[in-house]
Amino acid sequence: MSKNIGIVCLIIFVISFFIPYWSIGRIDVTLIKLATETENTDWIGVLILGIGSLALIRSDKKISLVITIIGGFFPLYRFYKIVTVDLGGSSLAQAFKPSFAIGGYLILLAIIIQLYACLSSPDTVSESTNDNAANDKKTSD
Repeated sequence: MSKNIGIVCLIIFVISFFIPYWSIGRIDVTLIKLATETENTDWIGVLILGIGSLALIRSDKKISLVITIIGGFFPLYRFYKIVTVDLGGSSLAQAFKPSFAIGGYLILLAIIIQLYACLSSPDTVSESTNDNAANDKKTSD
């Protein structure tokens, strides 16, 4: 199951490069634009999260957990900065207040799903297979 979750999270991280990450008024900014045109480092966190997904696909849950936590700090920090910005009370300032867009929320959702997969107990299928192998060994002795 964690392998499938890793694949889904990796797909979400790739998609998040091309959909709006944050918005200012009607201007949408994507991660690919941040990576190519600015000095913003938010895209590095998503690359790290993608590496965590690959580790989860390989069933390295401990490595994936550490990488997911490290990579998750980048979008969480951006979310914190966007939520706490105060431009004043005028309607013009509120119209240009930055907001987290769908790509940012998808990344946060994928982080939560990936953390769940890393912290979940081992698959019951592999446990039952190990139990059957132990029972077969006892009966053969």
